[in-house]
Amino acid sequence: MNYCEALDKLGSLHYLGSRLGLGRMIPLLELVGSPQYCYPYIHVTGTKGKGSTSLMISNIMQAAGYKVGLYTSPHLQSLRERIRVNGELITTGEFSDLVETVSQVAEGLDSELGPATFFEVMTAMAMLHFKNAGAHVGVFEVGLGGRLDATNVVEKPACSVITAISYDHMGILGDTLERIAKEKAGIIKKNCPFVCAKQPPKALETLLGIAKDRNATVSIQGKDFDYVDRGATNGIGQTMDYHSDFGTIKDIFVPLLGEHQLQNASIAIRAAEVTSRNMGLKISEDAVREGIKNSFWPCRFEVFPGEPTIILDGAHNGASADALAHALRRHFKYSSLTMVVGLLRDKDTTRFIRALAPMANKIIATTPSYYRKLSSDKLCMRFRRRMFECDPVDNPADAVVKAIESTPKGGAVLVTGSLYLVGETRTLLGQFALAK
Repeated sequence: MNYCEALDKLGSLHYLGSRLGLGRMIPLLELVGSPQYCYPYIHVTGTKGKGSTSLMISNIMQAAGYKVGLYTSPHLQSLRERIRVNGELITTGEFSDLVETVSQVAEGLDSELGPATFFEVMTAMAMLHFKNAGAHVGVFEVGLGGRLDATNVVEKPACSVITAISYDHMGILGDTLERIAKEKAGIIKKNCPFVCAKQPPKALETLLGIAKDRNATVSIQGKDFDYVDRGATNGIGQTMDYHSDFGTIKDIFVPLLGEHQLQNASIAIRAAEVTSRNMGLKISEDAVREGIKNSFWPCRFEVFPGEPTIILDGAHNGASADALAHALRRHFKYSSLTMVVGLLRDKDTTRFIRALAPMANKIIATTPSYYRKLSSDKLCMRFRRRMFECDPVDNPADAVVKAIESTPKGGAVLVTGSLYLVGETRTLLGQFALAK
């Protein structure tokens, strides 16, 4: 199977949609040798920040000298981005071989279970790739929720991490913070370490109740560890101090912008501390500094300087829109802001609009290239109902070009609302650069 054939195969699975549950995943992994047990397993979920946190955990462990597998989703420009070892994407050859191996095995599953999903096959591929690569540690970001996610297949993880919880995927996870927290708490395991971000009171109460029932060893941000904001650094990053019951690390440079990334960095450091003690690994202060410093994450408040400045951010729910608005106020001054926004139809547009629309001088709605997309016309109607002017431009590339051309000198263009949209825009900006 070549790479194009592998992509076609996965595309056919993607078309079938997603189905939560572990009934297929566990037997699928057994058929490929249960690779998830071949390395310490760090499991990360949450509503926002779980991708950035996973990256920083991985980079800290790598800086300490360990070979680290990192599995994240969604991707921006290539499916291969989801599976990395020490920051290196899986090769096209390795990817193709694993698609062939795992998809053939998946076809042998009990027909009553139904076909394996796209995400299940990708997750099994990552677990097998990390085993084949001889990874010392695997860091896995949950796809959706936690309890029934395909990544939730290890009973004794080295560390379970839950980043900030808020409202998202309410049709699947529940319409209250308690219900959402309960689903995410599915990754908290009996007698295992659990690192918890600062949470809304109802979510925290739910998480701690479940952790107590499972006798988990709990680390709570704001109690057992925290950060001190030392301020932004010329628009290229920010600095923080980290404090925990294990010690203090001062003046850590964080290249990701927005105060929420300081929160994520402190969670990542705590997870690395807990894992090192739990698994007998050695992680120095220098490794923490280097790992965080090297944590570049595309399309998470990624800035392209120029006229106009272009900012790409994958904010896609109310909480991440609030964080983005705070980051804009914290890090940037601009004469005007043009916002290109494209959302998926299951997102909370009300809170998203409330957070970001008042900051924009011009709003262009577009349609992300994804099957759950919300059309630009419908999104525009939602802005207009809240008394914000909005222009619909269905094609994302046309929307970005219009935004760039209509933004005055000294202004900025913000592209946001979906990682699918900002990933597509990032590719477009690369094409612009090559054309110059």
